[in-house]
Amino acid sequence: MKHGKHYVDAAKLVDSTKLYEVNEALELACKTASAKFDETVELHVRLGVDGRHADQQVRGAVVLPNGTGKTVRVCAIAKGAAAAAAEAAGADIVGDDELIAKIAALNPEDGTVDEAALKEYKEKFLQQMGNDLNTSMGVTALYDALKAKTNDATKLAILDSYDQVLSLSLLEKAAAMREANAKAQTAKAEGGYTVTGEGDPAIDALVMQRYEAKKSKNFAEADRIRDELKAQGIEIVDAKDGASWKRV
Repeated sequence: MKHGKHYVDAAKLVDSTKLYEVNEALELACKTASAKFDETVELHVRLGVDGRHADQQVRGAVVLPNGTGKTVRVCAIAKGAAAAAAEAAGADIVGDDELIAKIAALNPEDGTVDEAALKEYKEKFLQQMGNDLNTSMGVTALYDALKAKTNDATKLAILDSYDQVLSLSLLEKAAAMREANAKAQTAKAEGGYTVTGEGDPAIDALVMQRYEAKKSKNFAEADRIRDELKAQGIEIVDAKDGASWKRV
């Protein structure tokens, strides 16, 4: 069998009759590597066991010092304290209400479904999930779909196909949020002060209490309410005759 120049040059460095020590063998493996990418090293170990016997079967996994060479992203679907804990632990993506809000922002009337793009993303998703039911990669794929260079109708179709496997009720929750946003309620106080939000009376009431505290020059109480809302992920924007709030 004919071999290429790189193979022939590497073979000259190896003495097939010699039994190498581990360190020397590893050094030689690095020296004979010629590719511009990280090459795979195959390791064969003679354990002297008979795998036909249950007590001699060997199974295990070893995590290499530098991982698999692939960039790993961690996505956590959580909210409240659990979301904060996931973020503190280093999760790249933390979502629940945030994820639903992104989906709710998609316009179902934006274009028609691109069947080619839908098929491409479905196949990619099935490959990820087919790798030992890798749901973490499947959830990460949700965010990849949201960033897809296609119209909103196609993105929603992709997400719907994913959710048939993940069972997170994403589109139903997004539709409910979209409806709530469309019906965003306003609360009014004496003097024409108006609070506009996302239809949550409890938050409207706190924003109104903050206004009343500022009106009576109880700035400490106003700051306390502001901090309480901020801790809940509520951003308040003050205006001349009122305030608006949103979840961020």
